Amino acid sequence: MSRFDDLCAAYRTVLDQFVDYRENCFRLVNELQGGLTVYLGAPDDVVGLFARHGQLAGRKVDGPLSALELRADTFWHFGLVIDIYQEEGCFPYHNVGFDMRLKLAHGQFLLQLDEQPIFEIPDGPAADRVAGLTRVFESIEATIQSRYEKAFENFFEEGDATARFGF
Repeated sequence: MSRFDDLCAAYRTVLDQFVDYRENCFRLVNELQGGLTVYLGAPDDVVGLFARHGQLAGRKVDGPLSALELRADTFWHFGLVIDIYQEEGCFPYHNVGFDMRLKLAHGQFLLQLDEQPIFEIPDGPAADRVAGLTRVFESIEATIQSRYEKAFENFFEEGDATARFGF
């Protein structure tokens, strides 16, 4: 093998590492979306992903490939949305969105929900990730409950019901 062949092999190795890294992050986002659906006891189409940047910014997308964008801070950025309604299939409904950041470093996923502290979720068997993901699910639920508990009071103080209630 020539020195050039060695360089090409090193390049292939780093590309393979990045592909594995990306696939692991995409897998966790799928687990996050599916696990949150199960945790909430929600219908399958209620928890979704949306793109935060690019041509699809603000739009719901089919999966992590369309939702995740690797930014200069070395985190994958994406949106998570939950469609909440008073009665299934009827208006009004409210899309509750979260800005998410994800990275895999030193054997653990670092996942941040909006401006909250970063959650650490072990990389390994799915059973090892359950506790970490459950803490994320609990935080999401608590955040939404808090928003709604304060929404009517804030309506009188700030005056914009559409931003708080979804109608």
